[in-house]
Amino acid sequence: MILKKNNEKHQQDQVVFYVTLVGSFFLLTLYLNDTYFKIDHVLVGVFRELGTLPSAGMIPFLVFISAKRFYEKKYSVISYTFLSLLISSITLVSLIIGFSMY
Repeated sequence: MILKKNNEKHQQDQVVFYVTLVGSFFLLTLYLNDTYFKIDHVLVGVFRELGTLPSAGMIPFLVFISAKRFYEKKYSVISYTFLSLLISSITLVSLIIGFSMY
């Protein structure tokens, strides 16, 4: 029973990690498209508008969830939780800096 519970928590940590990667990658592609690529197709604009607010709103939530799980794991550095906390924190700081520049 304990092994099954630990396995479920490990799978939840993996899901949070992958969601963090997808959200951060999406915001990174938005930044790269805005500064370097300048792709201005209708389909790219539709995906940009549909995904910007949900992914930007998801990042603070992921920082909170990752920090909570990191605390529950007794600050284990070698884990999906630490990586998702690191990536989501960097993304959140980048978002705050990016929004404050405009």
